[in-house]
Amino acid sequence: MHIGFIILLLLIFHKRAVLYSFPSKCGRQNNTLFVNSSIKCKEGKKYPSRTVNKLHCMKKQIKKNQFHDRCVINVKGGNGGDGICCFTTFSQKKNKKYASGGRGGKGGNVYLIGDKKIDNFLSLKLKSFYYAGNGGKGLNNNQSGENGKDECINIPVNTIIYDEEKKFLNFIHLNGQKVLIALGGKGGKGNYSYRTKSLKIPFVCQFGEKTKEKKIFLKKIFFTDFGIIGYPNVGKSTLLNRITNANVKIANYSYTSKFPNLGIFKREQGEEEQKDGEGYNMVNEKDGGEGDLLEENQLVGGKEEDKAIWESNHQEADDLLERETVSTDDTTHGDGEKNIGKNNYTVIDFPGIIKNLDKKESNISYKYLEHLKHCKILIYMFDINSNIDVLLETYKNIKDVLVQFDPIFKGKKEVVLLNKIDIYKEEKDNVSKIINHLRENLKIEKIFCISALTGENAVEAINEIVSNINDENSISEFLKSLPEPIDIAKIENSDNFRPSQFEIYKYKENVFIVKGKYIENQANIFNFSKSDTSKIFAKILHELNLNVKLKNVGAREGDRIIISNYSYEFSLEED
Repeated sequence: MHIGFIILLLLIFHKRAVLYSFPSKCGRQNNTLFVNSSIKCKEGKKYPSRTVNKLHCMKKQIKKNQFHDRCVINVKGGNGGDGICCFTTFSQKKNKKYASGGRGGKGGNVYLIGDKKIDNFLSLKLKSFYYAGNGGKGLNNNQSGENGKDECINIPVNTIIYDEEKKFLNFIHLNGQKVLIALGGKGGKGNYSYRTKSLKIPFVCQFGEKTKEKKIFLKKIFFTDFGIIGYPNVGKSTLLNRITNANVKIANYSYTSKFPNLGIFKREQGEEEQKDGEGYNMVNEKDGGEGDLLEENQLVGGKEEDKAIWESNHQEADDLLERETVSTDDTTHGDGEKNIGKNNYTVIDFPGIIKNLDKKESNISYKYLEHLKHCKILIYMFDINSNIDVLLETYKNIKDVLVQFDPIFKGKKEVVLLNKIDIYKEEKDNVSKIINHLRENLKIEKIFCISALTGENAVEAINEIVSNINDENSISEFLKSLPEPIDIAKIENSDNFRPSQFEIYKYKENVFIVKGKYIENQANIFNFSKSDTSKIFAKILHELNLNVKLKNVGAREGDRIIISNYSYEFSLEED
């Protein structure tokens, strides 16, 4: 009998082990199912998959948005620790005691720190909440609680910081620059802080100040030496690959580049030496074709090709996203800009700009136009095989889009590159006529004919272009245009709240509401469960002449007065 019962238990246990074993196809661990949604369990039940592969999610996010130049994070300073109400008896006189409650610890702060080794906000997007540590409770013998741990967030240099209302807070342009964005709450006072001659044993203490979660908007600014712009499929990305070895994806269809690409051009180097130069692109995808040779309307299906490229090169994408900002020198100027040497220049390849570019936030090209504002030279790239009137109209359309976005583009230095000279079908004598006609109508002196695909005159033209770039510091000029930074420590510190600044509103008959930063903060931090708290708080209200002002607005005996979460009955005797 007993043997049969034991065998039955073993069978039941074995059945459950098969069903819930981990890491089997159907399993359970810590009340969480780890089940392949495409496989049925032994009893025929199909469970949904609840496991999340963090690496897979990271790659999926990289594929979804490959240019992480802006980010939104949620931050919160730590709450202050509560003060305590406790007493200690004298060693010699045990019938006597004194207040000894200490104050709570201060909550931790949240800081943003500039880091030259980070060039995008991908890591911040994977963790969008940043909370500092809370302060500890006060201790006996007037000992303060432990302070909360600060939260430090590393972000790229040259980042603008905005608050929830898109109001400018600060600009990080130095490596190691530390900016406070969320202040921790102050610790509440213990009853030791309220000892007086008339109140030697106070039954009163304060809660720690509570902080609020808030959103912070971050935007990376790229200060480049020159930018390459033009209609789709004119060879912009091909040229970037030629002069920087950035390995930008190119293919035989329009709109191959969906995001801006960045690289470093090394001046006065031959074609073979130039291939060893540094470059990178924020898209991080390999070459997908032989060149931009087809017309704009000759589109091919690119989704399957993109998928194959991504699956074969995802490891390289991960490595590129984690690498530090491209530079040939690890030193940094005082303005935070990388010291890449006098013979090295940063270049940005912008996605194809079209006429009447939509201003919607969802439009990729319009969204990233701001990065062109900080280019020293704009390079307009055209297809030399187009009609001369088409070239003039193309320039006008692109210029209108830029000026409509920001009038600063009116004063930018401009250069024209006529690409695809290798497949030019007409006589070579016509090239000089085209150049002279463009100079006369566009008022642009420097016009070059190149072939980005074959490299004909490409490096030589760029060398001549960068020779006219001045040495003025773009970041210094940008800093002058920014408003004054906001001092978060001054704004959020409750010690700076003005006690006299409060307003009284009549909510309804016999009910009045008092609003003000200082008075509401005092009402929130006092622990009214202690017997002496109401007396001490009433003294604070008396010092603010609150009762006098309540009388002036028509408050009468017995009316309800509300201050934040605290309310009391108005009494004329309290005056």
